[in-house]
Amino acid sequence: MNIKYIISALLLLMILSSCKNQSKDIKSFRAITLGGANIHGDLFKKKYTKPNDSSIRYKKWKGYEVSSNDDIENLLRSNPECKAIRIMYRNGDTLNNFELTKEIGEFHHLQFLEIHSNRITKYPKEIEKLTELEEIVFQVGKKEEIELDFSKFLKLKHLTIHFADDIKKFPNSIFKSTNLETLKLFRFFLQEGNVLNGIENLSKLKELYLWDSNLILPENAEYKFDILETLIIDRMRAPLPDYFYQSNSIRTLGLISMFDTLNLDEISKMKNLECVSLSYQNKFLGELSLPKLEHLNITDFRGDEIKTKFKNLPALSSLIIWGCLNLTRVSKIEGGNLRSIVIANNPKLKTLNFNSKKLENLEEVIIRSNESLENKPSKINDIFVRRTSKW
Repeated sequence: MNIKYIISALLLLMILSSCKNQSKDIKSFRAITLGGANIHGDLFKKKYTKPNDSSIRYKKWKGYEVSSNDDIENLLRSNPECKAIRIMYRNGDTLNNFELTKEIGEFHHLQFLEIHSNRITKYPKEIEKLTELEEIVFQVGKKEEIELDFSKFLKLKHLTIHFADDIKKFPNSIFKSTNLETLKLFRFFLQEGNVLNGIENLSKLKELYLWDSNLILPENAEYKFDILETLIIDRMRAPLPDYFYQSNSIRTLGLISMFDTLNLDEISKMKNLECVSLSYQNKFLGELSLPKLEHLNITDFRGDEIKTKFKNLPALSSLIIWGCLNLTRVSKIEGGNLRSIVIANNPKLKTLNFNSKKLENLEEVIIRSNESLENKPSKINDIFVRRTSKW
């Protein structure tokens, strides 16, 4: 009898141990909502305002967050039909510099994949089996190569690659992923092969971000990017190719220059622009004349005068002039559609001139941290000027 009791007790302990291990496996990853616009760069929309009626629709996925190969293998056992996975470093994780398991390629229904970890040294080729993928977000810090053939992802619509400082060669197979609608590339610093020859093959592209990189757009391209809606180039190291200025589809333009002069006459050819952000230029040439422009953001301008004739911007709703260290003068500010004016952190700005008769729809004025400003209006029409703001 004692032996039977002992055997029964051992069996019970084994069952409990098994249940405990299974419970531990399940708890090693967590259910989470993934995707959405923020993950693909709209986290910068405070700096680069976008039209609310953008035709790009990012999905949100019910998926799982994992932090190790064990998590991935456990998830595969419990939910092989999973549609969204984020692989992410968690506080307290000690596993560093590992190769991602080949099991990731067995999630045949996967449509969203985010690898948000700089601990992974190698991506397995088995990722290329994930032919249902619609969205990919890679953080590739410390990697020198992206080993994947992006032409395998025939359904891919949104691709973001960031923290690519150590990548030695650009993955040109991206230009064979011809269903891409958005391409956002952050922190590529290539010693050679930094011209994006082949980008003209992405005929469905609606958003292009080149952020803090030395990537250069080709001077000549057969495709004219005639459905591109948003173009943002941060740390721009070469002039914008002429074919972009011929575009009638671009509505949001952000240019953060690393060269001296920007010709506003060229930008004025883009007649359907609604949002323009300009930063770090030393000088503006020509005149900005855009009938549909609603938002104008000029930050960190290095020149001493902004000569823009605001009457040539009849649809302008919001104006921001921020952090222009050498700016002393701004031309007369006016506009029947202007609702918001923010002028801040311009230490040498001496005078401001408002045409109050043509600011009849004004709702907000913020003028602050302009230490040299001589005329500091307390009110424009019936709108009190705010000196402090959480803006």
